[in-house]
Amino acid sequence: IVGGPANPNCLSNPEQPGEGLSDFWGLSLTATAAQTGPTPRTVGTWLFSSSGIRPFPYSTDDGVNPVTYGTTNTLPVPHGTGFVWAQIYWEVYWALVDEHGFDPDLYNVTGTSTDAGNLRAKLFLNEGLKNTVCGPGFVDVRNGILNAAAVFYGGEDVCTVWRAFAGAGLGQNA
Repeated sequence: IVGGPANPNCLSNPEQPGEGLSDFWGLSLTATAAQTGPTPRTVGTWLFSSSGIRPFPYSTDDGVNPVTYGTTNTLPVPHGTGFVWAQIYWEVYWALVDEHGFDPDLYNVTGTSTDAGNLRAKLFLNEGLKNTVCGPGFVDVRNGILNAAAVFYGGEDVCTVWRAFAGAGLGQNA
């Protein structure tokens, strides 16, 4: 959905989040109420047993996953940079869950202040991607998400989203 329907090849920038978007959607759609941000989560465990296919498990615990935006300089494109994107947005996701809770009903998005954090994170990502320029880097995608956060729920989550991005090295001057 990046770049609109007339631009199906928009994820062409070496710093694009494509691989990470796949990881994030898989993680968020299988998350449970029993999990927390520090809970280690892996992808591709069917291929490599419990370690998965990424360098570290996804987790908000820096001791489990130390990756930040600066790590993109050391990892291969597109899988490594995508992994960094997913970790960064995993931080945003859990900041919103910590603030607004978790709802296992993925269809319960109403656009009202009662929506849980996990649903808000998915909404911001989906709507943010629609407003992201073709050929985006991480800052472009971040900006699209921040624009979505400003539009929905009266903008009440903008600071939370900014703090989470900044904590992962994707702050204002990234």
